[in-house]
Amino acid sequence: MVNKVCMTAPPLWKVCLTAPKDRAPDIAALLELTPPPPQAVLTAENPFAPETIVEAIYDSPPDAAFLSELTGFEVLAAPLPDRDWVKASQQGLPPVRAGRFFVYGAHDADAVPHGVIPIRVEAGMAFGTGHHETTSLCLAALSDLARYREGARGPRSVLDLGCGSGVLAIAAAKLWRCKVLATDIDPTA
Repeated sequence: MVNKVCMTAPPLWKVCLTAPKDRAPDIAALLELTPPPPQAVLTAENPFAPETIVEAIYDSPPDAAFLSELTGFEVLAAPLPDRDWVKASQQGLPPVRAGRFFVYGAHDADAVPHGVIPIRVEAGMAFGTGHHETTSLCLAALSDLARYREGARGPRSVLDLGCGSGVLAIAAAKLWRCKVLATDIDPTA
């Protein structure tokens, strides 16, 4: 019998405050510079409202009273629900069609059209879902290169340096059925 241990990441905490638009950039910078540093700071600005919402995400419970005193505005702090936020944000992404390729996630497995080269990439922290222009343009260029060299022998090997999710390496391997080396220094890749 295999004993599984389910380990979850410690909860993340979010602080939120509302401030006049002209003060929001300074408050965001103040939150970024005040120890302990947040993982992220963002401002949500409604162009038709006089105020801006400033939020910050922390690894541990922030001191809301101290941050309120520091910023001069009421700061609310609360834990975020325990979930894979990257996956949740990317699950709604539509598939990408670039040249002959169709890059999709599991949630779109039933939407793969005929006549394409399918590449399934799950949402994750590594770069390369096909949505960024650099990835989609490289996929289109690979597709064009293969079409241009139709009938000619493809490359014997391909290097995808800084591969992220490996989507370009997968594309090259599917196009030319050659040896592919994909490497990245990012641990999440």
